[in-house]
Amino acid sequence: MSHYDVMIVGAGPAGIAASIELAKAGWKVLLIEKSVFPRIKVCGGFIGPENRSILEHYDVLDQVMGDGASRVTHIHLSSPDGSDVRVPLRFRGRDDFGIGFSRERLDELLVDKAKTYGVTFMDQSVVQENQSDRGRNVYLISDRGRHQTVEVQATIRINAYGAQHQARRSSERVFGVSGIFDTYDQKGSSVTMHFVHQGHVGINHFEKNRVNVCYVVKDSLFKECRGNYDALWQMFKESNPWIKRQFEHSSLMSAWKGTFVDLNRPLRFFDGTDLYVGDAMGIIHPVAGGGISFAFNSGILLASLLSADKPAEIHKAKVAHDYARIWKKNYYWPMKISKYVGQLGHHRLTANMVIRLLRWREANIHQLFDSFHKPVSFHKEYAL
Repeated sequence: MSHYDVMIVGAGPAGIAASIELAKAGWKVLLIEKSVFPRIKVCGGFIGPENRSILEHYDVLDQVMGDGASRVTHIHLSSPDGSDVRVPLRFRGRDDFGIGFSRERLDELLVDKAKTYGVTFMDQSVVQENQSDRGRNVYLISDRGRHQTVEVQATIRINAYGAQHQARRSSERVFGVSGIFDTYDQKGSSVTMHFVHQGHVGINHFEKNRVNVCYVVKDSLFKECRGNYDALWQMFKESNPWIKRQFEHSSLMSAWKGTFVDLNRPLRFFDGTDLYVGDAMGIIHPVAGGGISFAFNSGILLASLLSADKPAEIHKAKVAHDYARIWKKNYYWPMKISKYVGQLGHHRLTANMVIRLLRWREANIHQLFDSFHKPVSFHKEYAL
């Protein structure tokens, strides 16, 4: 039986960041992922300027840009009545740029980096059951890729498996759907968000000249269209003139891929046994475009707190208390504000009013951007 200080379930940005930081601190780390790696994710793929320092920290930024990541210098927003606003991307008062890059490739690069720090990685693997043995949890893991079941021990388990496992039916449930197009008509290099009634459409350039379209739709409209992704896309094209114009000569190159998200789910940092990071801990509304940033921040924050002690000496409840306190202090209000912005943007009349207001006060766009895209603090920089 293999012994690990920590087992992390889910190889997205939060789980990978936590695995790297703990491995660098001398912990023996097991990172498992249920899907075949690399895998396609429903994600806008926007990496804000605050995350360049993280990619540099993990020595993958040059490879990301070398793989053809797009350089995003502007933000373009529009409403159903055709009103729009396009502004330079500013971060903390200065012109800056973000990155358009697929999660498929980003996560692959980060996992490869994690391996160089000694992280053991298993894809196509799921935890079947666990039991306690002298303070360590014993986990039975089904390795579907190798058609075998393995037993491992881990002192601590961190859940980074995203939101879908905990989603429940509520008035705030939305569906996220993504697909790749060959091109679209735009001005310059922009991350684009077009609001439509009961949803929004985010557009971003990926590597290899691919255009990623990720639309978010309320559960009620999704049901009304009987879950037909193409029907929803056609409806959105007709409900916002910008979408129709920009995709008039574009073709879908991939199948649509969808998932649901419950935006009303309460935060979960610790359940008495396991710790949580990323979307498994809490979700920022997709309208914010800061999901990757929040994921990195949660993984690095938790790892920073854990690595202050030896694995066997960790008092999980104390770590969880500090983790929740610091997270709420820095990120609770951005998460709440993103929800309100999403609610306004997903109604035709208020979306029109919001875009007109932003045209009059463009500084508000930059203020919102800064609140949703917070730089990460590594290790001792967190003020406890």
